[in-house]
Amino acid sequence: MRVVRLIPILFTLRKILAGIFSYIPGVTSLAHRTIVKVEEVGIIPEARYRYSTWLRYLVVAYQYGLPTQPEVVVELGPGASIGVGLAALISGSSEYFGLDVVKRCNPEKDTKIFDQLIELFNKREAIPGESEFPVVLPRLKSYEFPGNILTEERLKASLESDRIAFIRNSLAKMESVESNPIQYVVPWQSSEIINKLESCVDMVCSQTVLEYVDNLEDVYKLQYLWLRPGGYVSHEIPFGSLGLAAEWNGHWRYSELAWKLVHGNKPFFINRQPHSAHLKLLRDCGFEVACSLQYRKPTRIQKKHLAPRWRNVVSEDDLTCSAAFIQAVKNFKPDQ
Repeated sequence: MRVVRLIPILFTLRKILAGIFSYIPGVTSLAHRTIVKVEEVGIIPEARYRYSTWLRYLVVAYQYGLPTQPEVVVELGPGASIGVGLAALISGSSEYFGLDVVKRCNPEKDTKIFDQLIELFNKREAIPGESEFPVVLPRLKSYEFPGNILTEERLKASLESDRIAFIRNSLAKMESVESNPIQYVVPWQSSEIINKLESCVDMVCSQTVLEYVDNLEDVYKLQYLWLRPGGYVSHEIPFGSLGLAAEWNGHWRYSELAWKLVHGNKPFFINRQPHSAHLKLLRDCGFEVACSLQYRKPTRIQKKHLAPRWRNVVSEDDLTCSAAFIQAVKNFKPDQ
């Protein structure tokens, strides 16, 4: 029993030491370069992953009566590839903005991914499902190609050869031409891009990004500002410790001092906000939540075990909610 109790303590000490070591010059940047390298060498089949992600967004949007052909798409934190945006353009969207804080993707790699995506759409490939991507959300009842959404008529127009050639050529100019249908903006927090997008966007999406955002309220307010009436957000958000605690939800047990030490000098770190906090922020900003699909894990942690800061923030429901897929609409009225 003593050994079992000792394991979380030793785990915490190891994470605190890692946070302290992050102040040593070069350690944090080396870790970041390692992550980028893992993605670049193709351990993740990028084209299939981005294809699966985009089509899942559309399937759930269709299920809840939301638009499935957004004209202007904004993606927060595309990471190693703008493949989700390319899938959106291939399937009929007219403009894509990839907004990030660190430059990680490049036109040469994304051109290869684009060509692979074209092949997947031409084949009407089934959505890569849980056997290939077991942790990707949302999970679907059926992973068949969504022909009821991407109809033959729609694909005939979106896959027209001149249109595809135009998108492919636009990849090389995605960071330099303002009128380009593909715009990759790094870093994105400028008044110019914020003002440019106001009331112009049909969909804002992200995949496992919002758990790293410190100023969540401001970011949700910006999304509301950018969207046209009837536009919507589509976010997959994990709420677990991501390996920073011995238990999957043990990050809520850290005191503020311990968490600061674990954080160290790392440039990206989870904000620890639970599912209920995201829903509240969305509603406070004026969104109507169309769907919030929760995914759960068992836990032995109770509210009394949480650090003081989180006892009144994390609900009983939050304690077992390890991730959620949320779509929420600006000025959404279910009866329309």
